[in-house]
Order: sequence, then C-alpha cells, then structure tokens
Amino acid sequence: MRDKGEDLRQLEHVLPLAFAFLLPYVDYGLILLLSLFSFFYAAFISPRWIRVTTRESERETGFSPGKLYYAFGIMMLLLLFRERLHVAAAVWAVLAVGDAVSNLAGRRWPWVPLPYNREKSLGGSIGFFLAAAVGSWTLLVWNLPQADGGSNLKLAACCLFGSLVCALAESLPNLVDDNLVIVVVGAGVFPLLLGVPDLIPELAAPWSHAVGINFLLAGLAVMVGWISWRGAAVGVVLGIGVFLSAGPAGYTVLCCFFFLGGFSTWLGMGHKEALGVAEENLGRRGVGNVLSKGLVAGILAFLFFWTDSTVLRVAYTGALAAATMDTVATEIGQWLGRSPRDLRSFKPVPVGTPGAVSLAGTLAGLAAALAVSSVPVLWSWVPASALAAAAAGASAGNGIESCLAGAGRDAPGRHQVLNLYNSLAGACVSGGIWILFCSPATP
Repeated sequence: MRDKGEDLRQLEHVLPLAFAFLLPYVDYGLILLLSLFSFFYAAFISPRWIRVTTRESERETGFSPGKLYYAFGIMMLLLLFRERLHVAAAVWAVLAVGDAVSNLAGRRWPWVPLPYNREKSLGGSIGFFLAAAVGSWTLLVWNLPQADGGSNLKLAACCLFGSLVCALAESLPNLVDDNLVIVVVGAGVFPLLLGVPDLIPELAAPWSHAVGINFLLAGLAVMVGWISWRGAAVGVVLGIGVFLSAGPAGYTVLCCFFFLGGFSTWLGMGHKEALGVAEENLGRRGVGNVLSKGLVAGILAFLFFWTDSTVLRVAYTGALAAATMDTVATEIGQWLGRSPRDLRSFKPVPVGTPGAVSLAGTLAGLAAALAVSSVPVLWSWVPASALAAAAAGASAGNGIESCLAGAGRDAPGRHQVLNLYNSLAGACVSGGIWILFCSPATP
C-alpha cells in the first residue's frame, strides 16, 4: 500500500506539467492565477484531502513541505522568466518528470547505492537524467518562440547537460528539499546554456573509434578480473565521453590511470589477503570505484567539447594523477610497507589503517602520479611544466584524503567520498599551481 501511495504521489508530481503546454496560448495573468491555486492546493487541499499521496509523517501535521516547495518553485519560475517562459517550462519538466522517475526507478531498480549518498541509487539517478532530458527538450521546443529558436543539436545539448547537472544536484545529500534544489539549479543552468551562441560540441575523435576501443578494453579488463561488469559498463560510458572530448591524448591518461591501479591491486594479492586488507571481490573495481575515482576527470573532460583550455587539461591530468597515486600508494603500501604511520600524529599504526601512509607506498604512488602526468606531456597535450603542477596536485590531494580518513570513523561509502575529495583536490591544486606559477597570463 505504501508503494502504491508513493506511485500515486509521483503521478500527482507529473500531472501539473500538462499546464506547461498551455503557456504559449493563455494570458500571463491566468498563468499566475493557476500557479497561485497550485500553491493553495499544495498547502491546504492535498495534505488534508488527498491522503493517499500524503506520506505518514505529513498526515500527522496536515502539512507537506515537498508539495509546498514544488508549488513555490513553479511560481518562482513563472515570475522570474516572464519574458522567457520556455526556460520556466524546461526547468519545470526537469522537476516534474525527472524527480518522479527518479523516485520510481530508485525504488524498483535500486542499482548500486551512490558512494556519496547511500539513500540514492545509480538506477534512480539514471532515470532522473533520461526522463529530465526528454521532458525538458519536449517542453523547451513546444514553448520556444520562433524568433529565439536555435539548432536542434544546440537545444538537445542544453537539455542533456542541464538535466545532468540537475541530476547530480538532486543526488547529493541536501539540507533542503530536493524540489527546491532542482528549481534553483535548473534556473541557473538552463538560461546560461541557452545564452551560449554556439553550443554545438566539437568531437575530438570519431564515434566508431571511441566505442570500439572502449568496449574492447572493458572486455579485457573484465576477463582479467580488474573490474566488475557493472563497473565496466559505467567505465565504457566515461571512456567514450573522454575519448570524444579529450581525444587520444586525454584518453591515454585515463588508460594509464586504470592500468596502474589495476596492476598495483594485483601485486602482492596473497600477502594482502593474509593480512585481511585486500580489496573486496578479488580486487575487481565496481561502480562506486569508477565514479569516485573518475567523476571529477569526466566532468572536466566534458568541458573540452566547447573549450580548449590548458588549465582544464592540467586540472584533468591532476585529478587522474591524484586518483592513481591514491590507489598505487595504498596497494603497494599494504604489500611492501613495513611501518605505516598516521599522517596526523606520525605514530605507527597497523597495515590497512584508514589514512595510514608508508614510505614504500608513498614513493610508489608518487612515481605512478609522475608516470600519469608524463603521458600528456609526451603527447604534447600539455606543456612540460604541467608535470610538476599535476604531481604537486596529486600529492596535495592524497595528503588531504589521508588526514580526513584518519580523522573520522569508517562508514559505508565513506571511502568513495574521500576518493572523490582526493581527485577534486588534485584537480583544483594542479590548476591553481599552473595559473599562479606556470602561465599566469593564459587561462
């Protein structure tokens, strides 16, 4: 019964979107009157009279914050974008369709809890993204004035990227209701994307090469036991995006990171198993590992579709160098490290202690970071001076992660969150060092 009520709640979430199809044909005053009625409906009618779509905690108070935020968000969109109602309609579609499908898909197909928010799943986030992209494109094209029209590819790119950003924002642990978060993020992203004169991405490599190479390498990685099939599926999507946006040079950096991480995990497996510190599932990386290690680099690579920036290239390299250093330092340290220490107190700790560092692991990790950072230099994709910036960023990211890991208690998904912080710090520090010391006059 609870699932049926939740399903009906999502239907109630989607049905008001039908009014968005009337925006080009009705008076603006009537639009505001209808939005005011929806606010009244959410505040007084639905929580008290539509009990089947009201959650148990809301029935006790006769008040539904989620429904109220939904109505308030739509009203704000219609007020803010009075002269651009197609923007309001597109964001409304993201909120109505994306959030509803995320709820439905997340409950029916809870594939892989997200490493940074265990209450959300990859299945729900994928459902949000796909539904929001289709819904926002439909309402955007329906409401877009002829004079403001753009190419079909540009409109599709806006909806895809805007929906992706909203899906990521919705998946994060939020201090306020998801409905309000989606409205705020969508209201900021969609106008910016639609305002870009030319949002047609430039592919750095042919589609056939990107798809063929990634499926081949993913198949080999699954066969040798370096990654699970689910992790490989996510890795293929990430790899195709990187190959198309960053070209062979940027893709080779990603491959170097993956090879060094997988190889170092395989080294000394018997010794690590005996100590009880070996990677779970015989060292096969899963979806959580792929996302936590590659998400930052993937987002940076996505920007290459529209801009050719040395700073972004250095930051991308730094993110992967930090991720590589983390994996290699951990795996080699657990194999060869004899006296790991807590980085905050420098006291000896047992092998496998979160945040512990050893001389062998640190040296191996730094060597791996330098190797990854050298790849784009050899390709002439970044200047030679970027090598030091990326290596410094990797070292900083790993130092920050070690301190955070040692300071908190271990919890499900915490390791993946720290991996995400590590690669983010590696990207930011690398890019910052490049701007300050290597090429201050060139963005």
